[in-house]
Amino acid sequence: HELGEQSDYRDALSGATADESALIERITRSVEDVSRRLYGRSIIPRGALIRALLAYRHIRAIIEPSAETVFEIGAGSGYLGALLGLSGYRFAATEITQGFYMAQSQLWESLFGDRFIELAHDARDLASWSSLPARTVVHVPWWKYYTVDPDKQVRLQADLVTANHTLCEMHTSAFNYTLEISRRMLGG
Repeated sequence: HELGEQSDYRDALSGATADESALIERITRSVEDVSRRLYGRSIIPRGALIRALLAYRHIRAIIEPSAETVFEIGAGSGYLGALLGLSGYRFAATEITQGFYMAQSQLWESLFGDRFIELAHDARDLASWSSLPARTVVHVPWWKYYTVDPDKQVRLQADLVTANHTLCEMHTSAFNYTLEISRRMLGG
């Protein structure tokens, strides 16, 4: 995503609204703080955050945050989840890549505090909820996302399931599993 953020911001987004600018600023400050604390140097998100803003706008056009649940598969840098969570959506995500998962967890914990549930060290799983409490952000490790019997272990209902590059990177079996879990979450 990097190095294309200026043209994405100008051409694809036509800039940002005041509310979006405030979200970008808050996320950027959090990323800077977390990266400085963990790695001894600041990271300033640019391209990936601008690209997440594109997906955020699409989701906002489809569903409002009042009581809606978004489930993201392959949350990458975690910026879409940050935008949605800060905007009041109930949000859950899974990620198989360990580095991304750890970065998401640190970012979301810093942004959401008590609203954030990290299932990597929580006894609950996707069978624990049919719906999430308002404004909750839930992080689902792959071993709690993947189940042998989804009929018994996946009860979470979502209003929207989203994924970005991850769908193109999946093995056919993983892709089919993801489609089936998504169908179940969407009530199909």
